[in-house]
Amino acid sequence: MGSPTRPTVTSYYHRLQVHENVPQIVGSKSKRDESSAARLSFTWLGDAAQQLQEIRLEVEEACELDSETEVVPESAYDEAYFLLNVLHPVIPMPDIMWLEDGGIGFEWIAQRGKGIGTISLYGDNRVIYGISLGNRPRVKGTRALSDLAALGDCFAALFCLCS
Repeated sequence: MGSPTRPTVTSYYHRLQVHENVPQIVGSKSKRDESSAARLSFTWLGDAAQQLQEIRLEVEEACELDSETEVVPESAYDEAYFLLNVLHPVIPMPDIMWLEDGGIGFEWIAQRGKGIGTISLYGDNRVIYGISLGNRPRVKGTRALSDLAALGDCFAALFCLCS
């Protein structure tokens, strides 16, 4: 048997261009004809790319200060952006953080405070997740990022959590 297929997770966020939204004067024509959904999508993914870049800088600084700190591999950043792109626009933006054991973490907290969802990515084509929905059974597991269909239970639980 061959090795599992990895998703085409190239450095998306490195190439993402972020443009400033120039305020338009009421009655003037916009230079671009974009729908509000397209602008929202662009902003959401731009924010994600910015947060991942800030995390990269924090990790680099932490590694310089403490040689015991685990480095987050480039593939973890790429996987994080890839997964955020898959989840958007169905699931809201998570809190994004770096994990001391060398990964990228996502966290969602239910609006009513009765649940939490977490995802951890380490750049090894695995998604480690756990979603607690109040009095419902916890949804947890480890799945290959390259098999998005297998992540259906995770995505469904996140949708319920964020609804």
